[in-house]
Amino acid sequence: TLTAYYDPQGTSWEMRGQQMGSTRITSGTYKDSFAFVITVHANTDGDVIGFDFLTDDGKMSRLTAAVTFSSTSNVGDMENPLPLSGPAPTSVNDGESSSPSSPSSKPTPPFDPAQYAYSMVVTAFVNLDGVDFTSGTLMAYYDPQG
Repeated sequence: TLTAYYDPQGTSWEMRGQQMGSTRITSGTYKDSFAFVITVHANTDGDVIGFDFLTDDGKMSRLTAAVTFSSTSNVGDMENPLPLSGPAPTSVNDGESSSPSSPSSKPTPPFDPAQYAYSMVVTAFVNLDGVDFTSGTLMAYYDPQG
């Protein structure tokens, strides 16, 4: 699952997309790895989108890459996905992450893509502390605080 968030006031995160599962990459540098593909939604261009990753066993990691939302572009593809990396995931207890400022520590609100005018596709490869991930939840978020 790939999930996107936006937080206009820095207090309540708004989901901006969700993708269930990953897809096997059949060619290129990442052949036989898996890509996470998400459509991210917004009403304006320019938001910087960051990423968190939630493993199937409920551990969380903040990822190092970010992208700028642009309704006229896509980021990555199946031969050259956006590489996302981060530290080894840590435990998440009852919806609280080890990073209180993480959007993933907030409850996930309902998502309605119809409320947004624009979208872009991000195709990403996830590696945490040297381990390539084939399943889990990749979350994209907008942090108005930078």
